[in-house]
Amino acid sequence: MLEELARGRSQSVGQSASQLGNRSGSQPGSQSSGQAGGQPPNPPVAPPVVPLGAPTVEELVRQSLEPKIQEWLNANLKEMVERLVQQEIDKISRRT
Repeated sequence: MLEELARGRSQSVGQSASQLGNRSGSQPGSQSSGQAGGQPPNPPVAPPVVPLGAPTVEELVRQSLEPKIQEWLNANLKEMVERLVQQEIDKISRRT
């Protein structure tokens, strides 16, 4: 079943790309350079079907960024916290 959905998705994506290539950016109802006179414009294309359980773009980005963010935090967090704590200590000590 997932293979059928993936095949349908790749076909609809290919159709979407070819239809996008045929659009000229002109106003609705006007003829594009690739259409013969009297032909109706291409119908709207439905979004591609995503198989159930497939990761979203957000999940993929999160997975790729997490190790980099963790590495940056390990390298910089201690110094940031120490600097901010020292600034607060200096503020409090100036008040008294």
